[in-house]
Amino acid sequence: MYFAYTTKPDECHHGSTKLHVDLTDAWNIKLWGAVPQPDQAGYTLWHIFLARDAALLRKFIIEECAFTGPGDPIHSQHIYLTPELL
Repeated sequence: MYFAYTTKPDECHHGSTKLHVDLTDAWNIKLWGAVPQPDQAGYTLWHIFLARDAALLRKFIIEECAFTGPGDPIHSQHIYLTPELL
């Protein structure tokens, strides 16, 4: 189970769920969302990559994000893809 928290969508801040792979079928359900200010809309955003792109994504994380381990770049849950990286 993953929990999401409020964050700013810019290069200095990041979302609350790091890059990961669901090993089984997954359902992503937003149970509740708070709007930070009355004049702003709340939203949820998921970036979903195809399984066939995993090798390319791993290579990108190693080369562009300077990932050195431990473990697999995706499964390590140390990487958050900022808007610039996306």
